[in-house]
Amino acid sequence: MITNRNPHDGTYVEPDAELIDKVCDLIKRYKNGTVVELCVDYYAVEGNEQGGLFHIVLEDGNTADEHVEWCMAQAIERGDLRGVLLGERLLGIPEWARGRLSMKVNKLTFGGQAH
Repeated sequence: MITNRNPHDGTYVEPDAELIDKVCDLIKRYKNGTVVELCVDYYAVEGNEQGGLFHIVLEDGNTADEHVEWCMAQAIERGDLRGVLLGERLLGIPEWARGRLSMKVNKLTFGGQAH
């Protein structure tokens, strides 16, 4: 039986099989996809219509690593698996490319219209 150590009290607990399945499914889904596809899918999730946790990067143009890292920390805290994957992908591209990505995602999700 696979177990995990609880970081709070050191006890062993059963792993959350449902969470593991969700993570594996998301990784498979986005493994070969582009970061643009991941962003568009992220926007399609209810509550993320304006960029969700990543609106400061994708909407406001704050494209530095520390902004993406802050968003990722928030995603981890809230259990937003897509957000964690998005953050990892964003950190894997240069900062200047994140700015271009923001413009491209805006056109794809909003038709280039003000929102």
